[in-house]
Parts: sequence; structure tokens; C-alpha cells
Amino acid sequence: MDRGPVISYVHDNIYFIVFNRPEKLNALNLDSWRLLREHASKACSGGYKALVLTGRGRAFSAGDDILEMHALSTPEESTRFFNSLRSALLELVNCGKPLIAGVNGIAVGGGAEILFLMDYVIAVKGAWISYPEAGIGLLPPILLSVGVNVVGGRVARRLALTGDRLSVEDAQRLGIIDEVVEADMLDKAIYNAVERLSTIPGELVKLFRIETLGGIERAHSLIDRLSLLVLTGYAKKRMEDFIKKRKG
Repeated sequence: MDRGPVISYVHDNIYFIVFNRPEKLNALNLDSWRLLREHASKACSGGYKALVLTGRGRAFSAGDDILEMHALSTPEESTRFFNSLRSALLELVNCGKPLIAGVNGIAVGGGAEILFLMDYVIAVKGAWISYPEAGIGLLPPILLSVGVNVVGGRVARRLALTGDRLSVEDAQRLGIIDEVVEADMLDKAIYNAVERLSTIPGELVKLFRIETLGGIERAHSLIDRLSLLVLTGYAKKRMEDFIKKRKG
């Protein structure tokens, strides 16, 4: 297994990608997005059964690293960060392998939005998800585009405006999560899902994903808007308040 904020390993011909900043609840910085794209490219171009995405520690992912976003000071820096995010997501969307998420803990913001791109999502009991971007003056681009086709426009708007926490059971009822298991059954559930989905030709897996990810084109314009919002004084102040509160 290698090192870094996103790592990978292969077991039983399954390509595992692991968010690996447990001390930061697997918050996604620029290197995380870059490495996610690189690992996904290897997984999707190799002869593997499936790509499995999970997290190390008590979180799946707390979403984009607020400290790093707060530090963005120019359009060039912001564009670089969010283009890295975009590239990683597109690599997943266009992957000719089954995409399975093993949600081992909380999934927040961008960490929860990735779930909309997965083909099958398994989460452990006691975990929760949230889309709290509005609270720091930002927006959740995948929730407001692809997510609308999963939960409906009104529910997506409510989740984006309130940032309410959803239990994994509530998320399953909304269609964000497919299966909820006890923590000690997560690995077994992942392997069961891989065995079921890996029998389907990769070109069909990719076709089914792309044909059902309505709103993916709209996501591009929302990511562009997000890269501008993150530079506004309002968002900077809200992020600063969040950082101070967390340190305090």
C-alpha cells in the first residue's frame, strides 16, 4: 500500500481507493483530488473487477478541505483546485468498471456528493451524510445537478439550504445509499456487490451510469460558479468563522 492523502491497493483483483487523511476526517485537498484521478485512471484502465472507494478511520470524507479553500486567493489558484476536482469526478463518471462506495463513516459536502456518481453505495449503521456548503457561502454542485435526479429538486434544495444531517437509513430511503450494514459486515457487503456487478460488461456499466447521470453537464457550470464563490468576501468570512469555531 502506498502513502499519501489518497492511497490504493489491489485485493482479489479489486482496485481499492482509500481516502487517507484520518486526522482530517479525510478532507479533500488539491493533492487528494489529483491522486483520486490518478488512482481512478489506473483502476479504470486495468483488468480489475471493480473500483471500490472508501475511507480510513471514522470518516468516509468530510469533503473539500476548508483550510485549503480559505487560502485560495486568486482566480488561477481557485481554477486549479476546482479543475482538479472536476477531473477526478469525470474520471469516475467515464470509468468502464463498477463503482462501489464503502461508506465507513460520515460523508459530508464533496465527500457525500461523490456518492451520486457511484453505481452502488453501502454504508455502515451510525454514519450520516450532509451537504453543508451553504453555511460557508458555497454551493454543492453535484447535489444541485446529478443529485436532483436522485432525490428530486425540492429535496435537493432543502438539503442544500439547511445542511441537515441525514442518517444512512434516511439517505437510503431517498435513494442516495443502496444498502446499510453493520460495521463489521461492510467488507463482506462490498465483496458481494463486486461479485454481482462485475459480471456485467464494462461498456454497459459505463453506458448505464452515463445515461442515468442526468445533470452532469450542468455540474460543470456549477463547479465554475463555485470556483468564483470561494473567492468572495462573504465566503471567506464564513469559512474563517468556521475555522475559528473548530479551533476554539
